[in-house]
Amino acid sequence: MLSVYFVDDDSLIIEELKVIIDWEKYGYKIVGSSTSPFVAEKEIEKLNPCLVIIDVQMRGLTGLELADNLSKSTNSKFVFLSAYDKFDYAVEAMKIGAIRYLKKPISEKSLIEILEKVKEDVMAETNKYKINLSLDVMKYEDVEQLLLQRIKTLPNLE
Repeated sequence: MLSVYFVDDDSLIIEELKVIIDWEKYGYKIVGSSTSPFVAEKEIEKLNPCLVIIDVQMRGLTGLELADNLSKSTNSKFVFLSAYDKFDYAVEAMKIGAIRYLKKPISEKSLIEILEKVKEDVMAETNKYKINLSLDVMKYEDVEQLLLQRIKTLPNLE
């Protein structure tokens, strides 16, 4: 299961996110949520969730600032939520590497599409890692074989 964390200064939005879909049906487990970007930052660094759904406009620390900070210390992917149609926010979100920028209220269909995309991306990254790991193992085995062959050709020093 992939993990998801919610950050929004409106607790009603967080509660809506929790029940808008059956997260487990789509392969996700909710690992946490916070209405405070400062609390969320510490928890996300500790939990390193696969996906963080985060409000853009929050008091004290914007969602964009929070995601920028987290992108340096986690592997999390970010989806931004906003009640505003500000192009500048969307551009900044994309610079940080956001998967999507959604306008509130969130539609179930849009959310499901995002979850499927994140799952595909994670699977592709995992398969790439497995292939690279396999190549590294094969390289090691090749080196081992070469060394064994070389040892057989060395003169006996008895």
